[in-house]
Amino acid sequence: NEDRIVEDINLDLWYELRSYPVEDEFGNKTGILLMAENIDRRKKNEKTIESQKELLYLINEILRHDLANVFTVTLSATSLYKRTSDESMLNSIVDASKKGIGIIDRMKSAEGILHDPKKLRLTSLETAVHDIMKEFKEIRYTCEGSGEIYADEMILSMLNNLVSNAKRHGNANEMRSVSYTHLTLPTKRIV
Repeated sequence: NEDRIVEDINLDLWYELRSYPVEDEFGNKTGILLMAENIDRRKKNEKTIESQKELLYLINEILRHDLANVFTVTLSATSLYKRTSDESMLNSIVDASKKGIGIIDRMKSAEGILHDPKKLRLTSLETAVHDIMKEFKEIRYTCEGSGEIYADEMILSMLNNLVSNAKRHGNANEMRSVSYTHLTLPTKRIV
């Protein structure tokens, strides 16, 4: 006499099953009434909400990390300019500000995926790596392969985060990117 939620894997449907004892006029249990309610829409909505929560968490994490780096550069350059009047520090502040605006713009477009997942497009990993590595001139890198994935501009923030962490925490001065043939979309939509 307990409720259960079950999935029909073959049909990709969800049901909530409820059971109730059936009693005769003397209170003796004579059977069980089993009621099944299709909760497919509810389960799919729950999956969508979970996916959106994960994306929001990722966007928030990237914003915190990447913007903290931008502000650190800006504060350091401002401090150095105040002490030395070196005008090249002003260029560093402008560059960091432009980078911060770019990060916010990428996150804005990533937010659009919450409303329209069809905005993902086939993206060359090689091109994305080349775009990111322009910001890391001190790191030698090679790209092998021409793999493609379905992504949006957020891929740039993710790659930037990987390279930045490798440089900061691993003292990386050389990197190698390897990618292979493009991936195909699944035949069933994953929510």
